[in-house]
Amino acid sequence: MPLKLNVGLSRKVGLPDYGSLGATCHIELELAHSLIHEDLDGFHRQVRQAFTACSQAVQEELAKQRGQEAEQVEPVSVPAQAETKQSSNGNGAQASTKQISYIHSLAGQIKQLGSNGLDRLSQRMFGKATPQLNGLEASNLIETLQAIKAGRLPVSEATAS
Repeated sequence: MPLKLNVGLSRKVGLPDYGSLGATCHIELELAHSLIHEDLDGFHRQVRQAFTACSQAVQEELAKQRGQEAEQVEPVSVPAQAETKQSSNGNGAQASTKQISYIHSLAGQIKQLGSNGLDRLSQRMFGKATPQLNGLEASNLIETLQAIKAGRLPVSEATAS
């Protein structure tokens, strides 16, 4: 009977203005059952190799995403219903008070938005009010508000039904 080895690694890095970027890698391998009983060093070598592969993949993805983000000049598209991915790194946890505070601060700096516009935007993107957002959703809303503030996304387009 084969032995299943699951190795996973998640990494999240902070970005300016309360944003964040994350990457996750999970690998599942089948190993010879005898490895754990007859060759413990070989088993540990397999674990280290799988972990190293995950670590390199996560590092490369974060570097790739950072490079794309720095070069991005196209307008941000706001989906009618944003897709969120919750993971064990806290993205599924409720948005922090700092995130919510920053969202309201950004919205206050956008004259055409107002509190009704912020509510419409949150409902359009996530189907819920701003205080009910999770951490990843709040980060996405912050990025959208930053795009509006910078003029890359018109308010009317972001809040349209």
